Amino acid sequence: MNWRSQIKQDAVVWCAGRAEVEEIDTLNIYHAGLLAMRRAVEGLTSQPDFYSGCARRIPHCVAPQRGIIKGDTLSASIAAASIIAKTTRDKLMAGFDSVHPGYNFATHKGYPTPEHCRLLKELGAAPNPWQTTPHARQAAEDCNESKRIQDAY
Repeated sequence: MNWRSQIKQDAVVWCAGRAEVEEIDTLNIYHAGLLAMRRAVEGLTSQPDFYSGCARRIPHCVAPQRGIIKGDTLSASIAAASIIAKTTRDKLMAGFDSVHPGYNFATHKGYPTPEHCRLLKELGAAPNPWQTTPHARQAAEDCNESKRIQDAY
């Protein structure tokens, strides 16, 4: 059994939230992430008495809360939430793989890996709902930054 399945089986409640591409474009990625986190909390079948998150506080969240720096290394519940969020996103990106073959979304999940950067240069931005023009530009910038960091070592 994988971590995601184990967490979903053992958790009292869990929910994954998301922000749509238009919200990301309007709010920016940071604030859209907070919106997705708030949607996850609001989507729980029972509300927590207290919410702990990794470094961030969720605006307009009804539960008392605390953002804990490096919380995913200090709290099993924060780590579990991080795993659910990441694996949910990875599953969505893997779904794009069948819609846009050749981009290998199932492998790199849209992160600026050397493979993803190479494919962006060869094929251009894939027409998927998470890669509007600003996102394709950001992916190219992330690829360039990854290359600069690799070259520095």
